[in-house]
Amino acid sequence: LPRLLSAIGINGFLRKDYDTAEDHFRWSQNIQHRSHGLFATQQTANLNWLTRIYLNTNESQAADIAQRYVLRIAKQAFPAGSAELSEIKIGIASYLGQRAKTISPFAEDLDRLLRQTLYTDALELLDQAILDITATKGRYAVELIDALETKARIHSWRGRDSRPQEEALEKILAIVEQHPETTPAELTDAWLALADGYILTGNKKALPAYRA
Repeated sequence: LPRLLSAIGINGFLRKDYDTAEDHFRWSQNIQHRSHGLFATQQTANLNWLTRIYLNTNESQAADIAQRYVLRIAKQAFPAGSAELSEIKIGIASYLGQRAKTISPFAEDLDRLLRQTLYTDALELLDQAILDITATKGRYAVELIDALETKARIHSWRGRDSRPQEEALEKILAIVEQHPETTPAELTDAWLALADGYILTGNKKALPAYRA
């Protein structure tokens, strides 16, 4: 039944019948729990669909809970330091960062606290992923680029110290420069991203970066 129930849930979501969609995704997930255990990886797709529903129905906290559960499942399913776990950490970090971005820095105290928590958790996940990828693939592994791009975006949204954002972009450039198969277009893109980052942080290195 789970695949059929999830298909009905997707149909409901596409028709914006969110109550029907949620009911069927939950039903599918409950069967997966009973059949494969509390941390069954099969339920991840249902949790991601439930996240979409909750974001569309302004139930942000429920969406956060669903995504954090996806992370718990991944930690149970994949070995510490594995590429699979790092990829999921980067994805969850991106979600948490985007959620934090939706909360105004001038919101009420509890909302500002939530904003800070989301940003902190996102950056911690990225740092873990970067450490794990570096340990297994090396300091200049191309697999680091996704995590570093996400880290730069989150620091930009957070709007505090601009240096970590610049460092992430500088690291991406170093990786691209070190990779033997880098094309001129890829190198140009890396320089442009860094130069644009310098513009956003007000760094005078922007002009030399554009020239490069």
